[in-house]
Amino acid sequence: MDKNRNYLLPLAIWAIILIVFNVLVFMFSEAEGRTGTFWCSYVFTMLAILLQPAITWVVFGRGQQKRQSVFLGLPILRFMVIYFIVQLIVGTVFMVFSKIDVKIAVAAQLVLLAIAIIACVAALQVRNYAEQVADKVKPKTFYIRSLAADVRAMESRANDPALKQALHGLVESIEYSDPMSHDSLFALEQKIESNVAYLGQLLAQGDIQQANGMIKELNLLLGERNQKTKLLK
Repeated sequence: MDKNRNYLLPLAIWAIILIVFNVLVFMFSEAEGRTGTFWCSYVFTMLAILLQPAITWVVFGRGQQKRQSVFLGLPILRFMVIYFIVQLIVGTVFMVFSKIDVKIAVAAQLVLLAIAIIACVAALQVRNYAEQVADKVKPKTFYIRSLAADVRAMESRANDPALKQALHGLVESIEYSDPMSHDSLFALEQKIESNVAYLGQLLAQGDIQQANGMIKELNLLLGERNQKTKLLK
């Protein structure tokens, strides 16, 4: 329901703008001044208004879009609003000076519309590409985030100050590790993951000495992983 409001609110705003625009245009324009230039400018400006809810629908996707997708689509909305403002100014000028050659009016506003459509399509392509990259990266970065969460939980449960400090250092080592994984690192990452699980067992048993030794080993393994990750880039 909340996501639907994200689309319905802009739709209501543009509906109000549409009504106000039409009222003002026909209130202040004279019938004899409604030339071909006037009507083509009116049509282009109406189109600029009607494109806004259409683009908003594309960005918010009937409330089914992911939050990331909506965020990446915000520049598209901003650009289309700029196009509307420019078209409104240009269209108003041509409607006021309606004796200007209709060919000039059509050409100028057609160029504006073409620029807006090209920029919008390009921005949508960039958004789609960014989403594809994010979808590929997310599973590969989950490994590091999961390890950091596990060790952070161990740190919060530790009572010994020295051990707590060592665990905090291990958390930082994990967090500053390269987040990207690779198939060739599978064996090494499995070893790190199993050692982290064993570290949890040692802490549960209260074996601080072996736990400290395991923390040192994990730091070495993380360093080895970072070196190999660099070589894979």
